[in-house]
Amino acid sequence: MLLALGVDPTFAQSVLGDLTEEYALRVECDGVGAARCWYAAEAVRSAPYLARNALRQLRVRRVLMATSVAGAAVTFAVAALGPRASAAPARLAVGIRDTVLINHVRPFALAATVFDSTGHALSDSGVRFASLDSGAIPVSPRGVVTCVRRADVVVRASLGPLSTHSVVLCRPVQTVRTQIWNDFVLGDATRELPAEFTGVSGERVTLLRVRMSVRDSTVAALSGLHIRPLRPGRTQLNLKVGDRTAEAAIRVFDPVRSLEGLNPLQHHQQRLVAATVQLARGESVRWPLPQGIFALVLLPALHADPSADMSALMLSVNGPVVCVPTPRPGVSSMRCLARAPGATVTVANSNMKPKSVLGYLALEWESQR
Repeated sequence: MLLALGVDPTFAQSVLGDLTEEYALRVECDGVGAARCWYAAEAVRSAPYLARNALRQLRVRRVLMATSVAGAAVTFAVAALGPRASAAPARLAVGIRDTVLINHVRPFALAATVFDSTGHALSDSGVRFASLDSGAIPVSPRGVVTCVRRADVVVRASLGPLSTHSVVLCRPVQTVRTQIWNDFVLGDATRELPAEFTGVSGERVTLLRVRMSVRDSTVAALSGLHIRPLRPGRTQLNLKVGDRTAEAAIRVFDPVRSLEGLNPLQHHQQRLVAATVQLARGESVRWPLPQGIFALVLLPALHADPSADMSALMLSVNGPVVCVPTPRPGVSSMRCLARAPGATVTVANSNMKPKSVLGYLALEWESQR
């Protein structure tokens, strides 16, 4: 139906995938009943927007199809909320393959799924929980688990004569530390987000359920903890583990041969650029700088010799330009103001070893921030 309305196939698949993922998470956290209510509300809420979109297209066929979609959404919503009085519980399930991983520090509610003999999900309001490991981890009769420490506990879920056992893996995450700046040059391979997850006792947590999202998915794509650059630009990354969150920035620079001739005010694609720097011992390169406010950053090349020392590259500026912090050995990132034409930047290799250093000098125009 979405395709008949003229919705882009990739967008339609993405929307339906997000709905399915969110529904599954709500089933686990809030129960089937609450998840159904949410899904039904989303279906009803989206129907008027689809109809209005079709009206703007001024195509009768799509208007009729949008009306059909709206009617179908309401029908599915009513069906989702309707009771199944005649269905009898036949099976219980908790977690994924009877295993629940909890990274929350605050109390977390277990969700049991009740099925009838035909496989349809029923209300889970009568399910009761009990821990089989007395005193290990607090578990309430309604299934609220408080992971006060790292532990594994067996929990019994029951509904009348039905019962099932599941293993709850308590891996509470107290703190999340990520690399704030994640810089790429277009064409770089997928890279994992540097992140550290610490438990309540200071131990490192490696068993995780991580949810990541980016504000602009046209700049970078995510797969687990891995980031793939897509186009030059800047976006924000949001990470959530249990009840802890963290944010990071992603910048994707466009590779250029040099910084000479840049005009970010006229060419949007020149607002984030990275010029290749390959210098042998004692060599240097100097480029003119555009007038305005910008950031200069030295970036390593991912395919460079890992034994080459990027810290050997030194930045210096000349002319009507001022930078903070002041260029000096060890400074690889600074924010600059070029007040007039004639400003230049020099990159020099001060390495005492006979090794060439390969990297990038990246420039981010202030208007991109």
